[in-house]
Amino acid sequence: MGGPILGETGSRRAVAVELAELESLRWGSFFGNDRPVELEIGTGKAGFLLRRARAHPDRNFLGIEWANKYYRYAVDRMERWKVVNVRLCRIDAAHFVRVVCPRNSLTALHVYHPDPWPKKRHHKRRLFQKPFVDAAQMRHAVRQISQFVSKQLKAH
Repeated sequence: MGGPILGETGSRRAVAVELAELESLRWGSFFGNDRPVELEIGTGKAGFLLRRARAHPDRNFLGIEWANKYYRYAVDRMERWKVVNVRLCRIDAAHFVRVVCPRNSLTALHVYHPDPWPKKRHHKRRLFQKPFVDAAQMRHAVRQISQFVSKQLKAH
């Protein structure tokens, strides 16, 4: 089991990620180690992320949450539980996957219960659209995408 994420001064790095830290993102320097990285989009209160990170201390986890209330709750929760292999950020998930996330770098991408945006005029806000799915495939080291995603895209 690895120790805490340490900054240059030797102090524990904060769970919350500043957007400036995402520029020229390299996972090794971002987490301070070269462990596999899993990404969860839409962490909510981070229950899944907490359980997964505690069960897999040999992996790094980045959680993305857009709703400020839940983002702050998730950050506080990780700090209270002293989870050292998780970082959280508040950024548009589609932009992060398409532009910021390095190619072939993720071992898993978790997205549970994305907003459905059922009204036709809101469909452009849906996360699972072809450009996002294509970008997600390029970021995934294994190059597999769930059949569920493929079926959802064909249905719309």
